[in-house]
Amino acid sequence: MIVSVVAAIIIAAIAYFLLKADRVAPDRAAIYAVAFAIVFVAGALTHSARNAAAVTESPRDTAARPAGPASLGALDAADVDATNILHVRGWALGVNSQPASKVTAIVDGATQVDITKSYGRSRPDVAASLKQPGVKDSGYDGTVSLAHLKPGNHQVSISVTASDGATVTTPANSTRTFSER
Repeated sequence: MIVSVVAAIIIAAIAYFLLKADRVAPDRAAIYAVAFAIVFVAGALTHSARNAAAVTESPRDTAARPAGPASLGALDAADVDATNILHVRGWALGVNSQPASKVTAIVDGATQVDITKSYGRSRPDVAASLKQPGVKDSGYDGTVSLAHLKPGNHQVSISVTASDGATVTTPANSTRTFSER
């Protein structure tokens, strides 16, 4: 804020002298210079307020929103094997790239299966893509029994609980459809 005010004063002084040199009446030059300063300060305050709002947003607020940039992860594959077991593979991170404390496969929006034991697989591609070497062990490769499902098409998605307790579901484009035989 102080920097904005100092910059506004400098801009007002420069504007005043440029206008005066251009033979604008001194009273008009002062009015124009003050107007330039007011516009500059208003812009600086607006920019500052927007940045402050982005910084003060808490991870829990971000997690409450629909999945998006705050929800990092992907369900790369969902395949059913010959023994009627669903294999889900992908990667997941909590808000702010925190490791997951729990990973859950959600079948048809209702059946939830904890696959946390499979979390921590090496994913150097994720670390390279995010430019964060500390997230290389963000992969999962879990299994879900399909014995309770009727034959037909079903959907699976992944829910991630971060180490701070915030829970997010992977982005909608990471929901996969699979066929139960």
